[in-house]
Amino acid sequence: MQVFIFCLVALALLVHISDYWSGMAFIRLVNTSVLSDSKILLPWSIIRLNDEAITIEEFYRDCVEPRLEGNHFQVSSAYVGQDRNSLDLVDELSLPVLSVVSLFGPFLRYLVVSTSPSPVHNDVSTHNSTLLTVQAYSVNERTRKDKLFNDIVSFLASSSVSFEESEFDDGKQLLVLLRDIFWYIDGHHHVFEQRAKEIPPVFSFLVGYNVPQLSKHRKRLTMNISSDQLQAYSLKLSTFLSKPYWNRPPWVSLKPHFFALMESLSSYSEYLFRKNKYMKLNHRSPTPIREVARNIHTTVCGTLQ
Repeated sequence: MQVFIFCLVALALLVHISDYWSGMAFIRLVNTSVLSDSKILLPWSIIRLNDEAITIEEFYRDCVEPRLEGNHFQVSSAYVGQDRNSLDLVDELSLPVLSVVSLFGPFLRYLVVSTSPSPVHNDVSTHNSTLLTVQAYSVNERTRKDKLFNDIVSFLASSSVSFEESEFDDGKQLLVLLRDIFWYIDGHHHVFEQRAKEIPPVFSFLVGYNVPQLSKHRKRLTMNISSDQLQAYSLKLSTFLSKPYWNRPPWVSLKPHFFALMESLSSYSEYLFRKNKYMKLNHRSPTPIREVARNIHTTVCGTLQ
């Protein structure tokens, strides 16, 4: 009897597991991008597929189009493949996304056409057809760090900056670096002004994100910043400031602010280095340096002839 009951329980468990996996099996991650003519509207981004029956056209409308600036685009064709550089045309947009990507690969690219009236461009702006607006890098805000990332994106977007196709990866790396820098120095801006070079005022609004009191670990204090880490950030930022896009409008007008930020990081790093060196010398000396300085006296014995 016990064996029979055990078999029934095991069978019920197997059915439950089977139902669970049948419900979860269709969840896929699809690497998706969107092009309009030669302009990339959405760089390769991993998007979650939660509906096994959703078609390629519906997937664009429900999951991809909301990520585009303006949202005034219509799908003209779609391509799929195992590699982003080798894609095949999908004949019907009504095919299920899950079936297509399962058979032909997880890379899905949409070609779209604008449904908005075309604006009038002058000769200077014709090159913009090959550029990617910075808004395309925006992320879903799940954490305060994501909020900081998007606020940096918005700040750059307010100056209408953009990246060329060959600069897409550099653009993402730059934004991540800036996010990490401002997250790291959050809560310390006033110290930079007192001890070294102030953080450029244009970045004064990028504060209040790395706040321990708002985290689950409420007892955690604001972390100390180190000379080595500041110097590492400064050097990395200097590398990005040598990129070609900083020499073209409107990047060139922003460059002085970021150059000043790099100098602020380096200056405070040097201050901390000198301070740490002084403390180590003071610690090793049998007589504290302050005591030595306090007891130094000078006496004038005469003048040299």
